Amino acid sequence: DVIGFADRLPFADASFDTLLVTEVLEHVGDAELAVAEIHRVLRPGGHALITVPFLYPTHEAPYDFRRFTHFGLGGILERHGLEVVTLDAKGGGVLLISEDLDELLELADRIVVLRDGEVRQIGTPEELYARPATSDVAEFMGFRTRMDGHVVAADGAMAMVETCGSVVPVAQRGTLAAGQAVTLMARPEDMVAGPAGIAAVVRIAEYRGRAFFGAALTACGAELFFRSERPVYTGDPILLAARPEQILSYPA
Repeated sequence: DVIGFADRLPFADASFDTLLVTEVLEHVGDAELAVAEIHRVLRPGGHALITVPFLYPTHEAPYDFRRFTHFGLGGILERHGLEVVTLDAKGGGVLLISEDLDELLELADRIVVLRDGEVRQIGTPEELYARPATSDVAEFMGFRTRMDGHVVAADGAMAMVETCGSVVPVAQRGTLAAGQAVTLMARPEDMVAGPAGIAAVVRIAEYRGRAFFGAALTACGAELFFRSERPVYTGDPILLAARPEQILSYPA
């Protein structure tokens, strides 16, 4: 066996037809010199199989100096006279930690929602978006309106919930019982201004192209996030409602 440094290999020029360089370049103090050495010891027409990590924790500390993108790795190879034949991403899954819902919905195959170190729900973006298991998962998934109330009647697939002086029809996703305290949640795009619903006063409203979006306060202090097809302004009275299947209910 021969032991040497990657940036000053103890071999003559054009010594090898093939070089295998696996997870080395991130650990070399000067990767430019190491790649220059790869080119020097390869024979004309020779090949080097080079692998490097991308999204990977620090390892072999303190001798872990860098990560390469496709452009970075290809660039350093070509600068030192190597022709890149193929450059592919390999490996398994990536752990993305984020509080950005849009980013997670776009990139993730599965989402794990944590609160205070406890796993609250695991599922695909579609599963969590449509069926958040708890009120805190629902809040993370965009159900911003939150109202406390109690069930006044429950029958089959529907329940009637009294909240903020109004009775709201809710589609049952579990088993609700009369008298049970519940929390109702809905998305801003689903709470719509109309001729009937929960009475509130507009706190803020913004026009966003095809509709107004805003927040309104009820007499009981709940903040309702809403959409309105007609112009609404701060201080306007408003009635807000969502379809029963768009309102989630959770035990209070």
